[in-house]
Amino acid sequence: MRRPIGRIGMCMASILVCGLGLAPSAHAATLPVLHASRQDAAHTCRALDSQSHAVVCIDIVTGTNVGLPGYWAQGRIELICQGISNDKCYKAQGLFGIFDQASVAADKRFAGSCGGTDPACISGTGQRNFYYTPQVGRDATSATCTDDPNGPNALWAVAFGGVGGTEIWTGSGTGNSLVNNLGTAHYFICP
Repeated sequence: MRRPIGRIGMCMASILVCGLGLAPSAHAATLPVLHASRQDAAHTCRALDSQSHAVVCIDIVTGTNVGLPGYWAQGRIELICQGISNDKCYKAQGLFGIFDQASVAADKRFAGSCGGTDPACISGTGQRNFYYTPQVGRDATSATCTDDPNGPNALWAVAFGGVGGTEIWTGSGTGNSLVNNLGTAHYFICP
């Protein structure tokens, strides 16, 4: 004959699960962590054409302040022309930024461009045109940097697509646009 568990049984089950740490905490494993002391980075790319001649990547790079407390993160866009005749990149422009939910970070858009009236683009297999946001400083401890997935240590980077967004013109002068935004995942930035 089966008996109902009752109140005491439910309390005992709760103590076993919660009291022994068997249940996940409210913020545990909500976001991956990038450690600035290891210069961790997040990186994601998208080809803008079917032959992967024009590629855009968006990154978060991290580091520490030499001789100063704290650490930093910054957004980086990579505009790549590869595998085309003469590996020529006629022109490239990127619109990108690094963001946090609390809008404490450099919550702005930044632009980088080469070719046309700007300095020539770096072209060729394995060559990349890098552009960076300003560094976003942080000073949370290892114990507190993962406290709030909506707080200032939760960052992500975005390359913006659409009209006036990120575009790469290959050697033929054909423009290849990033149609939709390309973003990294959201990461906790920790020491």
